[in-house]
Amino acid sequence: MSPRRLMLRACALVVVALALGGPTPGYVGSCSTSGPDQTVDRVQFCTDTSTWKCARDLAAGRIDMNGYNTCSGRIDTDCAGFNFPAGCAPSRPRADACISALSDANRISTMSDSIVECQSNTLCGAASLEGI
Repeated sequence: MSPRRLMLRACALVVVALALGGPTPGYVGSCSTSGPDQTVDRVQFCTDTSTWKCARDLAAGRIDMNGYNTCSGRIDTDCAGFNFPAGCAPSRPRADACISALSDANRISTMSDSIVECQSNTLCGAASLEGI
């Protein structure tokens, strides 16, 4: 088995393992008193979604390890200036649904931009996301 093939399998295994550690189907939140209106940290949301997008592209074979390193290496810089557009304040459950959808190993072949849970009209209504 070639090292590249072994690396791709290892990355796919990591993605699957992370997906298995995610919330269970039907999970709607914890018993937290902050409720569903808890503010979503814009930079953390950008970092989380960007990290998953890089991992998805690697696991699906859309990029190689060099591409993954480049992709993940620019996340901090790209997300430092990320902001939701005016009037857009995604709820915690919507932001979590986006992250869960990106981490779903069964949807790895779907391009990240096509994940409905992460599209701006799902997260924010009609407002588009800036900088993502």
